Amino acid sequence: MRKVEYVATEALAVKSSNTTYSSPMTSLVLTDSSQLTVDGFEKLPEQIMVLVGAPRGNSSIGNQRNIAEPGLVFTCSLEKPYRRCEEQELDPTGNERSPPYGSIYFDHKDGAWIGGSMDIQTPENGGRVSVCGHRWINDFNQDYLMIGVCYVLPPDSSTVVDKLLPLVEPGYQVNSGRFFGKDVLYYVSSAPRAACYKGMVIVFKMTSNGMTFKTKKEGTVIGEYFGASLAVADITNDGLDDLIVGAPIFSKHYEEGRIYIFHGSTKGEFNNPIVGETIDGYSPGGRFGSAIASLGDLDQDGFDDIVVGAPYEKDRGAIYIYNGRPLGLTPKYSQRILAEEVHPVLRGFGISFSRPTDIDDNKYNDVAVGSFLSGHAVLLRSRPVISLGMSLTSTTTKLQREDQSFNVSVCVWYKGVNILVDKVGVVQGGVNILVDKVGVVQGGQQRGCSTRGVNILVDKVGECVCRCSTRGVNILVDKVDVTRTLIIDRNFKRGYVSSPDKILDKFAVYVKKISVGKMISCENITVHLDQTKTHRSLDAFEMAMNCTLSYIEVPVSPIIVSSTVQGEDHFDRKLPVLHRHYGEREESLTVPYAFDCGEDDVCHSDLSLVCELVGVGMNGAAYVIGSSDSLELVIHVTNKEEPAYVTEVTVILLRPLQLTNLLARCHETRNVSTTVTCRLDDPLRASNKHSELRLTLDTRDVTNTIQNLHINVTVSTKSVETKLDDNSQNLIVPLLTEADITITGTSQDVEYNYFKKQSDSTVFIFHHIYEVQKYGKSPIEEVEVEFLIPLFYKEDGKKDTKILKIYQPKGYQYDTELIYNSDIKFDKEESSPDVSSFSDVDSLVAERTKRWTQDYQGISHTIVANNEGANKGTDSSQCVDLQNVETNLPPSNRTFFLNCSSSYVKYASIKFKTERLTWTQTSARFILRLELDLAKLEKFMEMKDIVYLSTQGHVKITQPDNYNSSMNTRPDLVQVSTMFRINEPRKVAKYIIALSIIAGILLILFIVTGLIKTAEDGEIEVQISAGFFKREKKEELKQLMSTEAADEFNYRETMAEHKGATKYDVQESDDEVN
Repeated sequence: MRKVEYVATEALAVKSSNTTYSSPMTSLVLTDSSQLTVDGFEKLPEQIMVLVGAPRGNSSIGNQRNIAEPGLVFTCSLEKPYRRCEEQELDPTGNERSPPYGSIYFDHKDGAWIGGSMDIQTPENGGRVSVCGHRWINDFNQDYLMIGVCYVLPPDSSTVVDKLLPLVEPGYQVNSGRFFGKDVLYYVSSAPRAACYKGMVIVFKMTSNGMTFKTKKEGTVIGEYFGASLAVADITNDGLDDLIVGAPIFSKHYEEGRIYIFHGSTKGEFNNPIVGETIDGYSPGGRFGSAIASLGDLDQDGFDDIVVGAPYEKDRGAIYIYNGRPLGLTPKYSQRILAEEVHPVLRGFGISFSRPTDIDDNKYNDVAVGSFLSGHAVLLRSRPVISLGMSLTSTTTKLQREDQSFNVSVCVWYKGVNILVDKVGVVQGGVNILVDKVGVVQGGQQRGCSTRGVNILVDKVGECVCRCSTRGVNILVDKVDVTRTLIIDRNFKRGYVSSPDKILDKFAVYVKKISVGKMISCENITVHLDQTKTHRSLDAFEMAMNCTLSYIEVPVSPIIVSSTVQGEDHFDRKLPVLHRHYGEREESLTVPYAFDCGEDDVCHSDLSLVCELVGVGMNGAAYVIGSSDSLELVIHVTNKEEPAYVTEVTVILLRPLQLTNLLARCHETRNVSTTVTCRLDDPLRASNKHSELRLTLDTRDVTNTIQNLHINVTVSTKSVETKLDDNSQNLIVPLLTEADITITGTSQDVEYNYFKKQSDSTVFIFHHIYEVQKYGKSPIEEVEVEFLIPLFYKEDGKKDTKILKIYQPKGYQYDTELIYNSDIKFDKEESSPDVSSFSDVDSLVAERTKRWTQDYQGISHTIVANNEGANKGTDSSQCVDLQNVETNLPPSNRTFFLNCSSSYVKYASIKFKTERLTWTQTSARFILRLELDLAKLEKFMEMKDIVYLSTQGHVKITQPDNYNSSMNTRPDLVQVSTMFRINEPRKVAKYIIALSIIAGILLILFIVTGLIKTAEDGEIEVQISAGFFKREKKEELKQLMSTEAADEFNYRETMAEHKGATKYDVQESDDEVN
């Protein structure tokens, strides 16, 4: 017992020993090949099997037990009671010489990936199975040659296996088909990395002289892996095969994937489809188109259908089914099957498909799907597909006011192939019943009335009087049960229908279950009119009918087949389903009232119409692409004669025009064009007033890939129209493109100063900010912005010196961060710059744009110019020398210029691509964070003390390819510069020091000579003749202190006499005062 570690991306085949070729997918059987057991192989008669490759599995057969992961194949039986998976014996030998090739080939099967790809022939072509391992190695004298190996199994799954060596034919994917004629078979081979990595598919035929090249097809985008998958199918039913090519890495945002469709032609070259030349994936990262397979005529409408895998969609995988049509594949898938809807463990679902085969004998193809990341193979079984045909016709063309009823013929039938529904037939006891001349059922004796053991094919089911059943009889009936619904006069409720068994009941909505076949089956129904509502007789009487299948869907859960079987199989292989595109629909009938049409009761009307597009004007005026999201089409209809009944306006809109919304009185059909039919006033009478219809047309998808908008308007009536020349009008609206782009920029700080001090850093971080602006009303799909930045200093014979650090650039288009493309390795920074610090950029850039608009002059170290060397339509930008154009340059004898046009500079390129620029999103912002170390430039600057560093920004329109506009006048080049000044500290000259000393001494002498010395009251008083040091306040203070001292002395003397103090004491006190 061993577990399989991996399921092949290409290793699925479905095999049935009683297969007949005969589709949508509604149920499945899930085979969990990660839990397969290895018990040998047992041949079972009439057995349905799924072959599952496990290219990294370890075998338990023969000498392969000693080989590491040679790969193997499991045969999984899906029929009771034998449901199990067993290893298929391919090659019991080990690593040894491969007979009958003798010494040429020596097996090295380790990691050979046997089972990595498989295919099976149709029974009419032999029914053989091929199993290949593309990593098989030939050990040729210890020279390991990986050339691959294939094994061919006979249809009876015996152990006699043919081994094919070597497999050396070229081709990543191969296929074949009759593309250019029914008599010549051509081969197709792909190389997804050819044609400069765009991918290539070549078509050739084999003759007696070898391979003859016929034609080739290449991809459109580098790296999309065009040719990763191929499928051949006659999707147009013209007898010639068509080619479908997968490109799973194609990206709009990120690896959505794409398929290309090429139609076969008798002209010897592929034709591109009228519609649906490509179909793109729906999910980023899904890789839609990784696998493609023809399903044959899945819905049996005469056109081949295909299935496309997207194995990484939503991290689980999905498959899409597309139906063939006369014009090609339907742009919208008819069925989408997600891995999570099948089983929650599936991953990688849709990586491969088996050849379609009818394994359950219901005449509809089934297919197996690989789910490699989870290790599963999923078998999807199909059910019969039908579409219902319906018709409603009235026995009268016009109603009179006095009519009380009228008859309607209601017809229903179905379209489909091999529709066989199991039913239990019932017969009348004891009566011989002849059923559609196919078989006679005898009830025997009346008791039990059974027809044991008889199989009868009938077109009808007999009614049973005694409710007796035919026990044990399986009757296949070519009829389907349908629920038919009639809606009587939905808007005004002026009529009803009575049931045959309930004539008193009145049904405005009449529901009945019926059985219908391929032959048209009709029923006459009487519609009764409500005479109380004849005042609404000016409005036509309306009826509608819709039909649905009456079968009750039984929930189908997956069956897991491994060593055991989990789940019950409730799948009904014969239960039909409605076609996704043509199944459910509604048929309508309108019966007008006849009034005011003269004695002959025949209305002769004369209708005319006038059309106008609001905002554009009459026919011939131009529409500016992007000027509005919509256009209003106003239609005026006038009748000049007798009333016109059931008057309708039909508007045909060619793509990309379509309606924004549908009016209640209108209905539309979409195919190559959109057809809108609207009812007008009923009846439309002759008067001075006209009937007006306003339709809003969606113009958001209009681009300049077309030159004109085409609208056809026609008015019709059930009345007899006397003049037809004024009943239609063709509107041709020329398209104009008004759009242009320009680029502006600024330096956050235009100048830096460096002083050569020990504490000053020589490293400066600065920012150049650019903005791309769109002008005009028309959108621009994609703009490429390129920045040229000086990075290296070139020296003859020496290694280039890196002079600038460039951090990761930032690009923003509103809330979206743009992705850059560059070959340079950006420097890492400790922290990202705060974008909010550039809040003043808007005003700076706006100011530069304003000044450019005024005089086209470079300003503030920013130069804007028209780039003659790299116009908006060229493929790449070139550096443009703008030093002769730029103003406000520093002196050239002191300046070291660093820009992309300097001969000693090697510059780097960084490219961004914007998203769609519209009238609401008109700009994109880019920030270059740079770092300059002046110390690295010192040896190159000689005696110059100014560094003038400039970057250039170029802009060009890349999408649409054929862009052309009358507004292409604004510049597409800007140069942004930053100046660095180096300030040297200078020594003071000796003569300056001497003069300073002398000046100081003279100043002191001048002050001294201005002083005058005087003596007064025994103290020295200094005065300047100018009176600067004259101290009047000091004299006043001294006089005040003398007066206070005298007063204090008199007070002490008086107190001493009073106390009898001695003269000595008084003297001592006086001394203390002094």
